[in-house]
Amino acid sequence: MSEAGVAAPTLGRKPDTTDPGKTAPWWQRDDLTFRRGRLHLGTADLDALARKVGTPAYVVRAPRVAEKLRQLHRALDGAGLDHRIHYAIKANRTPQLLSYLAGRGLCGADVCSPEELLHALACGFREEDISFTGTSLSPADIEALARFDGIAINFDSLAALERYGRLCPGRKVGIRINPDRGIGYGDSEMLQYSGANATKFGIYLDRLSEAIEIAEKHGLEIARIHFHAGCGYLDREMEQFAAVLTASRAFTDRLPHLTEVNIGGGLGVPHRAGDRPLDLTRWASVIAAAFGGRKLTVAVEPGDFLVKDAGVLLASVTYRERRKEVEFLGLDAGFNLAMEPAFYDLPCEPVPAVPRDAPPARFTIVGNVNEALDKWAEDHPMPAPDDGDVIALINAGGYAASMRSDHCLRARREPSCCLTDDGGAAPGAVLPPCHGRPMTNPDATDTLSRETETGVTPHSPDFAFDPSDPWTQTFQMALEKAELSGKRVYEVGIGTGVNAAFLLQMCGAARVSGSDLDPRMADLAERNVRSLAPAQAHRFHPINGPSA
Repeated sequence: MSEAGVAAPTLGRKPDTTDPGKTAPWWQRDDLTFRRGRLHLGTADLDALARKVGTPAYVVRAPRVAEKLRQLHRALDGAGLDHRIHYAIKANRTPQLLSYLAGRGLCGADVCSPEELLHALACGFREEDISFTGTSLSPADIEALARFDGIAINFDSLAALERYGRLCPGRKVGIRINPDRGIGYGDSEMLQYSGANATKFGIYLDRLSEAIEIAEKHGLEIARIHFHAGCGYLDREMEQFAAVLTASRAFTDRLPHLTEVNIGGGLGVPHRAGDRPLDLTRWASVIAAAFGGRKLTVAVEPGDFLVKDAGVLLASVTYRERRKEVEFLGLDAGFNLAMEPAFYDLPCEPVPAVPRDAPPARFTIVGNVNEALDKWAEDHPMPAPDDGDVIALINAGGYAASMRSDHCLRARREPSCCLTDDGGAAPGAVLPPCHGRPMTNPDATDTLSRETETGVTPHSPDFAFDPSDPWTQTFQMALEKAELSGKRVYEVGIGTGVNAAFLLQMCGAARVSGSDLDPRMADLAERNVRSLAPAQAHRFHPINGPSA
């Protein structure tokens, strides 16, 4: 979705003009600001966007993510570090965003499950650009990973290393270590992955020798170490960050074949007015002090830092009502759509998309889930809104959509809007329109169009669904027709099997066949179909190799 395509509608009120004499909000920046009294993300008018796609809706601005990647590269280059960056896709796995990043070559992908691995591949990342670090891996997980010898895998337990060694002797591997030092936003223990208390993450120094023995037994070469000490750290935590890096050197000194040290993610963004942004030059210099001159590539896996402040969650006011001395303001979005404020005290500040010309008041802002902790903010100042007004919950670009739950069945089919404004090859779109299953394979959709005889013009590779697009509606009707007729549907480019599962489960296709240039994809797609559509999996017929 081009940002320029979201124009401001006439809402029956006179737009405010921003008062230049007022102090700017702490979160304001060039691409998140009020223009003529209307909140914009990039060039997109957020109130207009909400009224186009409905609320609640997730919005992320891809060029903001790309610019922050460039900032990281500049900082690491400036410190003289050979480096690579893997975006932690668990922070936000919107397909259009991932395709946008993969197409620009600014980063690889950090994944933590076989399903995330398949998703990253489907969105355009190459095997050699993917780093895998998971936890509590099952034998099935290990078998799935073994099929891909091009990805960098880091094992966080002796058991996983042993299983993989038996299955894939002689390969290069990484191990996740626990440096026994923690770090996190505001010293929150809930955000620390290592520290004084034992955690489930990584191999401690006192068991490193066992990891080395397992590797030697199976001919594995430990080429990487990985650690992730915590989440959300800012400038004030730099001393703790330095201590984490120093502690990790006790591991690097005992592993002579290391070529890479992966310091994980955890870089944070400001959440409150008093937070100071992370000084990337200082951050990179701390890394250089620990590992510079050691002939090691430094890998970084940012997630929140890249996407959190690039996104918002749009909601609408449902009611305003005083109870005792508290003025409550209800939204049509609950904490199940962005869980970090409730569980980690990482707030998403509510901001009116078009502030009314009204006296400021203080509100406790709540969602629509039947839980006491479903609160967005308490005693929050803002001009009093009316029912139906749009509220933007900022800092919802990371760990919001990707962590949402269907508690109280309140997660329906929230649109996810990926905005671009730089003429890129993977424009954003509103998704998903089809029963909650995004379809992103253009070859498959073109073939399905022909198979169902809709007469739809084939779309270009940068096509993505929009619920308001007449083609989408035609496509859905064609699938319903296929369901009634029991028509066989053929999908070109089997991919990861997600589309096939959609066709089987949601459309009732009598038979779904497919092929892919990569013969491994048939096995992987079959596994995904069994997981996503177990009752219909017997009607899926993958074909190895290219289609005839």
